[in-house]
Amino acid sequence: MKWWLPTVAVVLLLSVSPPARSQQIVFDFESLPRATGGGFWPTWDPFLERVIFRRDVKDTDEAALLVVPREGQGLAICTLGDFSGASRINIWDAQGSPNGEVIASAVVTYDSRERETPLVKQLLLAYRSDGTLRKAWDSNPYHHHLVSGDSEGNIFALGDADDMPSDYPLLVKYSPQGQVVAAFLPATTFPRGDQIFWGAGQKGQSQMFVKQGRLFLYVAATQEFFSFSLQGQLQSRVSLASAFDRIAEKNEAVALSTYVLSVDSRGDIIVQVGLFKQEPSKSNLYALARIAPDGTLKSTTVPGVAATAGFPFLGLTTSDTPVYEEPYGSASVRVDLANHRDLP
Repeated sequence: MKWWLPTVAVVLLLSVSPPARSQQIVFDFESLPRATGGGFWPTWDPFLERVIFRRDVKDTDEAALLVVPREGQGLAICTLGDFSGASRINIWDAQGSPNGEVIASAVVTYDSRERETPLVKQLLLAYRSDGTLRKAWDSNPYHHHLVSGDSEGNIFALGDADDMPSDYPLLVKYSPQGQVVAAFLPATTFPRGDQIFWGAGQKGQSQMFVKQGRLFLYVAATQEFFSFSLQGQLQSRVSLASAFDRIAEKNEAVALSTYVLSVDSRGDIIVQVGLFKQEPSKSNLYALARIAPDGTLKSTTVPGVAATAGFPFLGLTTSDTPVYEEPYGSASVRVDLANHRDLP
């Protein structure tokens, strides 16, 4: 089930000729039915310059995915309606693909009086640009936490699996038809094996994305940044721990947590971190850091916004312009593509 959202407002930049492209994306969440599964999590799609929101839902009329483009109308996708008899869908990750699709990792729950425990399916989903489900396939035994796609429609998925040998691959590459074409990054790469997905504490969020013809992966539990070819060959493995320690020390923070991470056209890593102070009188802050491909800290910028206020860095455009999600009224968000705050 899907429906168009007429409340997505697009604000044009004035005094530019020929007519300028939209420079702001404003979205009003009050136009949506309130979901019982929780709030939205945003992801920036640099390929088509759009924001993709995801959330967990328990009703077929509730949108689990929102696609809000830079131009045109927004699209809500009520994913639960695609699975007859399902009672809940949890969207673990959702990303835009260069081919225009939205890909997602989902856990679908089916309740039944005939079973003592609910039936749970771990799925990968691919939605076309019009919101129709193109492909859904069971990823069992994998539970994928992160997904990303390339221009050919292949999907990369990172996750853990049950009842597998200790060296089983954590990363799987699927064809557009859902067939496994490669598997790599053995769990033994990490001292904790596949437990890297759990108990990372305040170290932040792991992330994975395709850019510049490569697959990038940041593992929050070990604070390492990986680069792979799109065929699965490891190209680099770099620790960012020393750079993060320097940022924390420089800003008198007792803890640091990573949020969104991206790579610019020069190969530098741009990452937003949360800086947490010990003294209650000192505010926790967001900072942006620039880290060289070898893990060396180049510079940092502290915008001076309290971390509790919400000021998330979403990523970079293809021209390296930073993209932020900002509060805009009581129940709206704005993504301002013309707000060129200084990058570090």
